[in-house]
Amino acid sequence: MSAAGVCWFLVAALELARYVADQPGGADASGHGLFFMLALVLVYLDMIYERGR
Repeated sequence: MSAAGVCWFLVAALELARYVADQPGGADASGHGLFFMLALVLVYLDMIYERGR
């Protein structure tokens, strides 16, 4: 995994932690979930790119 992939993986982990922490309130959890999904997609694309190299 490239450096960018590692960064996005850390961002995804932080967003997931914030998403879980905000879950009982549920007010702004949807925004975190969306960003988490975006970060996961970027990590997945980075892994595909690294495998192709």
